[in-house]
Amino acid sequence: MFPPNLNQRIQLLASQASSHWRAQPAMFLAVVSSLDSSLFDRSVNQRRAEVYITPEFTERFEKALQTGDYVHYLENELRAMMVLDPLAEPDNDEGASSFKPKRIRDAFHKTPYHGGHAQQFKHYLSDCARRFSGTQGAEQNFTIGKGYFGKFVSICQTSGCGKTRMLHELGKTGVFSLYINLHGKDAREDIYPSRDNIPARILVDEAEPTQEQYTTRARAFFGSIFLTFKDWLLDCSEGARTLQKWEETMLVGEQSTSTRKAFFQGVSKHFAQLQTATNEIDALLDPFTSLTKTFAHVLKGEEPVFIIILDQADCLHSGLHPFSLSDVLCKVISAYSCRFPHIPVWVVFSSTRPTVGDYTEMAHESTSRIAQAGEKLFPPFSDLGWDHHARRLDRTAPLDSDKLASVDYLCRFGRPLWGALIDNTPLTALELVAEDRLCGSRTFDPWNEPDRVLAVLGQRFALDILPGRPHSIPMIETGMVHHMRYLHWIANDRRWRETGYPSEPFLSHVAAGLLALRCHDEPSLAHWKRGELIYTIKLVPALRMLACLIREGIVDKCQSGELISRVLSLSCKDLVIRETYLPPPLKKLGHAGREGKVVVFSMELDPPPLQEQVASSLASRKPYVKDSQLVYCREIPLLAFLGTLLGQRFWPSDADERNALARDFADAQINFSHWIKVKDNHAPKLSGEPIPADEWNRRLYCRTAAAQFSSQPGGATQAIPIYFERANAFSTLLVSVRLGTPSKGPADTALLDAARADLALDSPLPCVALALNFGAEDADGFVARYEDRCLRVYAPGLDVAAFPFIRQWPNMEAAVQLLAEEALRGEWRGPAMWGASSEREDMLWGEERCDAGV
Repeated sequence: MFPPNLNQRIQLLASQASSHWRAQPAMFLAVVSSLDSSLFDRSVNQRRAEVYITPEFTERFEKALQTGDYVHYLENELRAMMVLDPLAEPDNDEGASSFKPKRIRDAFHKTPYHGGHAQQFKHYLSDCARRFSGTQGAEQNFTIGKGYFGKFVSICQTSGCGKTRMLHELGKTGVFSLYINLHGKDAREDIYPSRDNIPARILVDEAEPTQEQYTTRARAFFGSIFLTFKDWLLDCSEGARTLQKWEETMLVGEQSTSTRKAFFQGVSKHFAQLQTATNEIDALLDPFTSLTKTFAHVLKGEEPVFIIILDQADCLHSGLHPFSLSDVLCKVISAYSCRFPHIPVWVVFSSTRPTVGDYTEMAHESTSRIAQAGEKLFPPFSDLGWDHHARRLDRTAPLDSDKLASVDYLCRFGRPLWGALIDNTPLTALELVAEDRLCGSRTFDPWNEPDRVLAVLGQRFALDILPGRPHSIPMIETGMVHHMRYLHWIANDRRWRETGYPSEPFLSHVAAGLLALRCHDEPSLAHWKRGELIYTIKLVPALRMLACLIREGIVDKCQSGELISRVLSLSCKDLVIRETYLPPPLKKLGHAGREGKVVVFSMELDPPPLQEQVASSLASRKPYVKDSQLVYCREIPLLAFLGTLLGQRFWPSDADERNALARDFADAQINFSHWIKVKDNHAPKLSGEPIPADEWNRRLYCRTAAAQFSSQPGGATQAIPIYFERANAFSTLLVSVRLGTPSKGPADTALLDAARADLALDSPLPCVALALNFGAEDADGFVARYEDRCLRVYAPGLDVAAFPFIRQWPNMEAAVQLLAEEALRGEWRGPAMWGASSEREDMLWGEERCDAGV
């Protein structure tokens, strides 16, 4: 497990480093873990180890320092401290390896299915069937008429949104659904349903190197499916119960394991015979005709009857082959479905890639009926819903802060994955699942991974990817496939799509934890030897990477400064959370341990080194999720937030105003873990009626969200709900932002009054109007007044003088100022956009652009 020269390497490092970290067991382990990735068994799925600093722990560590036998110390301590992924922890004396899939399997089958999306998808398939056959009774959401390429459709949506569960429920709606999971051979253990090896081997693992050879394989595969289904129907003697028996024995589940295995063995047997066929008729059309003629009484009507589902189909268009596997499959499906258009047999591709099932017939290919049919494809199905498990809002009951921060409450918002897992999964395990899926791996390196930075920051700060830029389309698809980026809308030709991160409190909590991980301010170990342990948090290099993405035109820069305001306010709130609810920083852990206090923190075992995240204390951690809380979704006092964001100068200079402010806001709380974007300039509506201001604020507050508006004539661009506990009512903190535009100084705050009325957010309760002018150079122009129960603050500048809390992290000030520089930079335009504005860079041409560095 450890390299042979470990003792010598640690002794050398200890002699060169300061005594500051050598005297602390926790920091020592972090340093040692960074020496070599081979120090830890990477075959075990470990992301964190929970370290318990006790007097006994410290005593054993001091003994290791005296004897120099670090190997013996590490072998005993780390083996005792390493905690495997809780999803795989053994229960009831069963093996650890069986429990990760067991918990997910239980959630899949035992969690009630919410929403009618299975029926909605069946209705969508029925409408596609009518379109394909040219029936005029179809709905008007597609172009009426024949010409569709084949009887196949695709489901496209990101991870965790319920694609597989919906397809499982589809099998209970009166159809013969054959579910096939094509996940790769290196599939994680937590994938459920598990991979179906025989069809995955036929379609993916053993794919031939040429398109012609793979076409022969695809024909034989579908032909073997038809023959095996025919065999199953012949063997079934249930009569009217045939469909019910299929549901009982062929839908994914423990009862169907042996039956499904036997079915696919039959597929393998037929495939071996059909693969030798040299023409389309023998391999594909004859088996299809044999099935449809023998069971014409089953395969009748326009409604889909037999549905072949290819789930986890991303591997069919992964770029690992010289051609698209899904294109070949679509062409084979077209061959039999266009020849027999009224047979209700359909194929469904389910994946996170919009390109799967997106077949376009090449112009040089045959102009037969089949080739001409490629002019039309059915649009992908992506509407899987949101907030399936969310509870109804009580519009009048006082808010319970502990309940609102609980996992059982907040995990029910967003994608259904979290709501399905909360009843049988520990919080730590749920966080690991979310981290892995959000980052697409078990590491988060903000220095070198722009796609992961965009995922983690985008989830919290409402970042928009700009279309039409050179790298935007790949970034969007990467986000959908690997980083849980939600598909809102996709065009029929699949070229244009709108994606983003909808409001999802639990994922925001996880993203906040990733950004709060400590790391070195520079990706270098050189300063270790001098004992200079300079730390920051991963948010800082992530913001630098965000500035690069803005410079390349990938991310909307928000040139008025709204993005900077979102970053500052949310980072400030996170800091107050850590100061209020979490244990002291890591530098104090050694001292706390020697005093005998049990302190817990989480330490990543992957380099780069010293990436620690302070976690909650043992007392606040419950064994199961529903009894725990999401710390980054907890509320904080409004006055503590303002004091941290602006410093104590936010208190008015007048003594009477200060006293009134302290009295009126004594019980005022705020709670936001992420930002959402409101596309209109008014409070949203439900059922066609405007929502009262109190209810709108309550809904934002209960799912820990703050609102970013598109624009406001009065100047307000952001709103954060304020909750008054005694009154059980809401007011609003309104923010206006300026960057590089003329300012009216303190008068900016008066404009927010009109904005409050325009937004229908006026309230008799005290409120806050905050005017931020990041472009102002005179930081001494700060003004704070409390009049007419409204705290009006004008805050100029963008440095530690204006926002004192950013001095907590090295180079945080430089990072936010870099964002401001990019926001002020002119819009990226190619040379063909000459004259798009009167700015100099848009009026130059030819070598003039090169001379100007455009």
